Amino acid sequence: MNIKWEYKKNKKVDFSPEDLGISKTLFDILIRKKLYTKGEMESFLNPSYERDIIDPYKFNSIKLAIDRIKKAVSKKEKICIYGDYDADGVTSCFLLYNFIRKIKGNVIHYIPNRETEGYGLNKDALNNYIKNNNVSLIITVDTGIVNCDCVSYSKDLGIDVIITDHHVEDPKRTPKCAIAIIDPKMKNSNYPFSELSGCGVAFKLCQAIALSYKDKKKKDDLSAWLKWNLDLVAISIVTDIMPVVSENRAFLKYGLLVLNKTRNAGLKELIKTTIKKDNITSSDIGFVIGPRLNAAGRMDHANTAFYLLKEKDKESISSYVRSLSRLNTNRQKVVSSFFSKFISENKEMKSIVIIRADDLSVGLVGLAASKIKEYYNLPCFVFTFTDGLLVGSGRSLDGYDITEALKKNEKYLLKYGGHKMACGCSLEEKNYEDFRNSVISDFNKFNTPDSIFKKISIDLDIKLSNINRNLLEDISKLEPFGKDNEKPIFSSKKLKVTDTKIFGKTFDHFKFTVSQDNNYFNVIAFSKASLSSDISIGDEIDLVYEIEENIWRGVSEIRLKFIDYKKLN
Repeated sequence: MNIKWEYKKNKKVDFSPEDLGISKTLFDILIRKKLYTKGEMESFLNPSYERDIIDPYKFNSIKLAIDRIKKAVSKKEKICIYGDYDADGVTSCFLLYNFIRKIKGNVIHYIPNRETEGYGLNKDALNNYIKNNNVSLIITVDTGIVNCDCVSYSKDLGIDVIITDHHVEDPKRTPKCAIAIIDPKMKNSNYPFSELSGCGVAFKLCQAIALSYKDKKKKDDLSAWLKWNLDLVAISIVTDIMPVVSENRAFLKYGLLVLNKTRNAGLKELIKTTIKKDNITSSDIGFVIGPRLNAAGRMDHANTAFYLLKEKDKESISSYVRSLSRLNTNRQKVVSSFFSKFISENKEMKSIVIIRADDLSVGLVGLAASKIKEYYNLPCFVFTFTDGLLVGSGRSLDGYDITEALKKNEKYLLKYGGHKMACGCSLEEKNYEDFRNSVISDFNKFNTPDSIFKKISIDLDIKLSNINRNLLEDISKLEPFGKDNEKPIFSSKKLKVTDTKIFGKTFDHFKFTVSQDNNYFNVIAFSKASLSSDISIGDEIDLVYEIEENIWRGVSEIRLKFIDYKKLN
């Protein structure tokens, strides 16, 4: 595998760390985050709700949405919040549903089944559940921007639609007859920050409605209530991998504060049962909370996650938490079993991996593609047969635009979308082999030893003597971490390996000790026991790593989290 170490660029600025009262190391990291003015650095280090949360009225059509919603509330019209089945969709659906209830609206919700209905508005839901419940206004969350036909059909049924979404529009499929479209990625949205999550957009709509009331007490009450729901926005930002910059950075910072003292009984029980620690971080959302909320839509129905957030009864909440944990465990087992069988039957892969896995559900093909990509260091598509079609998910590496590959072969596809590193598509079974052969042929013409690579972006090269409690504190000032604000990555050169050890219940982790000028640190490499055959006592290496604090039985240790290495001798 071609791995490239790339050091982030430095840039000279006309002020010093002393001007900000911070260390040179922290100053250098901020520059490498492309923060080049004192104001940018100060804003980054001190996110402010009042300063960084943008006026929701900057959205072009938000007043149209507010007028229609307030009319529906005042006339007791039935409103349906129509969501998506992932964690972002569930949190945005619950937030807007709960807010409409808060302002005395007559509201229900609908989340489609991933397996049988797929993504977005669909006519079966409109004809059955929504029409039968006498709904006169649908508000979509985290979906709808390309549902032109269904929005038009809703209008024919006498049902108005407001779209709130955060996905890229396709001008050919933009719902022209929607009452309003609130999507920061629309070219004419007029909103200055395009990277809101679906729940972030729902929050902006709620925020705008709250601000629309002339009664100051009501306005303040609703605004305060919304702040107590920032935990939902924080979950959505992390689980949907949205950039943790600008408004999202403030949302996530304050959302984590709320999450740590959440008033949501379901979240409180989920945290108590699964995390069992005092300070919940974005990492806990990404590895514990998010997977469980997502497991509902992947393995069963997303309503399990929705009802966890909605429920007040303790016994019911405990039941939902157990269900989500069980679904998440089953998800892990199914994907792990599939992956283990696949790699045992395919020792080596030399080209892009394109396979069918009809035993997997639609909700799991993306996870399977990710694991295969990581294992073989090759782009991967995994397809499964469902409802008469093959539905697939693709994952890629730096250097290969996987969605561009779909575009080149769109004649075989019914629909597709995504970005350079991940995509989704569907096609008729009769076109699968032609699609597969064409993509593999194109890939083989493109692929060279240097064309596909894994890039490691390094913030700073430092000596081991620079690693101390002060540096740990500096790193903590950069939190919360997430996309586009990843934890700093460091490198150190010419380190001596002084000890090695395989550990863990199944002996799948590796630990070794490095030294430099009488400074010693343990390096932890999770799930990399195979390194024991490459790294030996006495070796001299260059090392790439993160710095973390490990507390074990009350004893704190600064250790290095392994990313990559190069052997010098």
